[in-house]
Amino acid sequence: PHILSWQRVGRRMLLVAVVVGSAPSVWSAACPPDSVAVGPLCVDRYEASVWEVPASSQAAKARKLLAEGRATRRDLERAGAIQRGVVDDYPCGRHGNDCPDTLIAASLPGVQPAAAPSWFQAQQACAAAGKRLLTSAEWQMAAAGTADPGPNNGLLNAKCNTDSCSFGGACTARATALAGATPGDATGCVSRWGVEDLVGNLEEWVADWVPVAPGVGCTTWPASLGDDLSCLNDSVPGGLPAALVRGGHYFNAGTGTTAGVFAVNSANAAEGGFGARGFRCARPQ
Repeated sequence: PHILSWQRVGRRMLLVAVVVGSAPSVWSAACPPDSVAVGPLCVDRYEASVWEVPASSQAAKARKLLAEGRATRRDLERAGAIQRGVVDDYPCGRHGNDCPDTLIAASLPGVQPAAAPSWFQAQQACAAAGKRLLTSAEWQMAAAGTADPGPNNGLLNAKCNTDSCSFGGACTARATALAGATPGDATGCVSRWGVEDLVGNLEEWVADWVPVAPGVGCTTWPASLGDDLSCLNDSVPGGLPAALVRGGHYFNAGTGTTAGVFAVNSANAAEGGFGARGFRCARPQ
């Protein structure tokens, strides 16, 4: 007979099965292969790519593998899935109301992450995968330990896919890196939890909406917190609520440090899109 109990193993709670008269063995409640454990969450290891997976019976295996976090690019392509978001070609409106449940977010290495989705499209793609967007607080937790780009957004530290230019100046921003393939050091832009590319590459939608803050402009965090951008202002048209993005991106659209662990920007209408903006998903453990 077995006696079951939950025990803490490292940062996770795992179900331990003890066979009477023998040593205990662990029945892991670990995260799926496409994600890593961050506190109580399974956070996608990579920025999301988006796939339109056929509703056919032939594609059922690929959909099952996606739900289990075990799908590979080859699995999806063999099932006839179409990658969306390499260009802005999402097959639904920016309001997200008509996004099909066959439009699914995936966390895959070596795949171009989806760019320019609206907040609503990103939310629906996560939901179709059985996941959700991270909150800003959860994103902050997952990003801990990621290398800071340093002064001028990466001129001194290229571990993350950031660059530096200013309005009217010469811009040397790199193209969006493949997920998990950061420039210079392929394993350098990783948080202490093992989540990749939270800083730079694509800035990432998070779940939070905030009210506009009239008269509040953009500033930066103190130097002790990386000089990262803090932009909670009233630039969303029509006084609509703003949706937060975190981490900054490969293109520094101004002076200073717009990318980093503490970078936050609310100047984004939820239905808007931007070519250097993406997202990632999470699910409970």
